[in-house]
Amino acid sequence: MTLTVTDPMGIAGGTWRLTVEGGRAECRPAAGPAEVTLDCRAAGAAYLGGVPVLTLARAGWAEGAADAVVRLDGMLRTAGAPWSPESAGAVPNGSTRKATRK
Repeated sequence: MTLTVTDPMGIAGGTWRLTVEGGRAECRPAAGPAEVTLDCRAAGAAYLGGVPVLTLARAGWAEGAADAVVRLDGMLRTAGAPWSPESAGAVPNGSTRKATRK
């Protein structure tokens, strides 16, 4: 799968070749046309597993042929929702605290 990530700040943009084999993914710089193009924010949301690529495409944040979008969605889909110990109230020393809004 070849994808182009756009970044208005010029930091994370580029064209990449994503391969997945045996449950392991590898992403390397690539040349040539992309099968899917997405904004760096959409790429981050998909990579972290919080938003399916299909949802991003429906919102206009990912573009490509329908079969390529479906394939990328399958490559990045995770079994569980994203989780962070900070968002769950845990702190690095293993104790817990009540989450508060700042």
